[in-house]
Amino acid sequence: MSDNITPQDTISYFDWKVKYYKDFPNSSYRFGQCFINCFIKREDNTVDYNTLWETYNVVKAEEIIFDIIRKCNWDMMALVLVQDLIKQNK
Repeated sequence: MSDNITPQDTISYFDWKVKYYKDFPNSSYRFGQCFINCFIKREDNTVDYNTLWETYNVVKAEEIIFDIIRKCNWDMMALVLVQDLIKQNK
């Protein structure tokens, strides 16, 4: 997987997850926050997104993320980045 991913590129959920843990070991930048920043447009605001933003538990965050992916009918193997905050939040 290339480190040079930019908005409008696609990345699998699993590659993104590996990149998150590689780029943010022991960070206060939470898993759900990173997902929202990378894949959710700023003007989108739902209870799911707010709950995900506030979640500290990674298992709970993944449950919410999988629910969002299912509800939005997204392809887990080709999620479209809306912004690459992985690099910007370092």
